[in-house]
Amino acid sequence: MRPATAPSVGVAPAGREDLLRACQELEGLFLSMLLREMQATVPRTGLLPLGAAGDIYRTLWAQEVGRAAARSSPLGVSGLAMQALAPDSDPMPTDR
Repeated sequence: MRPATAPSVGVAPAGREDLLRACQELEGLFLSMLLREMQATVPRTGLLPLGAAGDIYRTLWAQEVGRAAARSSPLGVSGLAMQALAPDSDPMPTDR
């Protein structure tokens, strides 16, 4: 009698790309939150406008920098998430 094994959970190629995109978005969100918290520690000098407009600018800047940085996965968060969610697949594409 053979021991019972868990069924293999695979991700279709199209689903893998969607999953990779979601993992990269997660890393981008993490990086943008990290940048916003780092910005909060920097003293305001008056170079950028204060108030709602300045806050919106800083928030959008952090989002875009985080999103752009996540494409290269500098922290490896997206690769770790891919390994956790789809352990049988390569965590990062090789055609970059």
